Amino acid sequence: MQSIGGAMHTWFKNGFCALAVLLAVAQQAWPQTTEIPWAIEEWPPFVILNNGKAPRNPQELGDGAVDHMLLELIKRLPAYHHVFQLSNVQRLQRAMEQGENLCTAAAIKTTERLKYSYFTPAFLGSPMALVVQQARKEALIGDENPASLAKIIAQHGEEGRLQYLRVYGPQVDAVIEKSPVVVKRERVPAAGFLLRPLSQGLFGFTLEYPAAVEYARRQGRLAGPVLTLPIREAPDRVVGYVACTRNAWGKRVIEDIDSAIRQASVEPNYYDAIAKWLPSDYAKGFAPKMKDFYTRRNAGPAQIE
Repeated sequence: MQSIGGAMHTWFKNGFCALAVLLAVAQQAWPQTTEIPWAIEEWPPFVILNNGKAPRNPQELGDGAVDHMLLELIKRLPAYHHVFQLSNVQRLQRAMEQGENLCTAAAIKTTERLKYSYFTPAFLGSPMALVVQQARKEALIGDENPASLAKIIAQHGEEGRLQYLRVYGPQVDAVIEKSPVVVKRERVPAAGFLLRPLSQGLFGFTLEYPAAVEYARRQGRLAGPVLTLPIREAPDRVVGYVACTRNAWGKRVIEDIDSAIRQASVEPNYYDAIAKWLPSDYAKGFAPKMKDFYTRRNAGPAQIE
């Protein structure tokens, strides 16, 4: 007959083994959520790196619009430890497809990306614009306002340049893909890189957000005058998203981020972050749309796809 002490030893041993198994199962079913790795890509004026390096902590985030908004979100996510790593669109896509835990604070939602990412709307921006070398405006567009991107590509596509693998938004991408004329795509080190060679007259037009063109102008990065013009086929606004990997970790994290966005959307440092970089003519007409977006975001329910 087993002694009382032996029986208790066996009970504790078996109990601890069972507890260990339960903990292991729980960890597999519900991964750690204490850390959010943020994928960062330099994209002035949205993301501005200090000395080209990833921030070591939230306080080292740059002066970009998304940098300021991300800092406001982090203040409202105190349960998480936030780390930052340099990436680009291609690396981020591969990592998320492979299930790596990652988030990005400046994403454009597409049907393809929804397969491996959760999305929640974070900010409102002005739509993609046509950027032309001023000297070629008349030849490329004439008096059209807004200009038809389909017509420009069909007639002058060989004079344009676009960024390799970049998403320009569903409506604009559809025009580009359906055109019988292929616009050359360039591999560049960062978004906005094509603006300087455009201003030097190396080609006639590209596509870019007005805020990025305004940043390049204020920083003296343009070698000559360019014009930022509305596109007929573009939407009247563009929603920027926070995206996280579509897995159990990402589902819980995106829910907390969505809550932080709704709280932060009424803070001046958050809702003015994009507006201060818009060209004055864009900013004046766009202000009511931005106010409506952030007011609704603050008062509305969770929005997660």
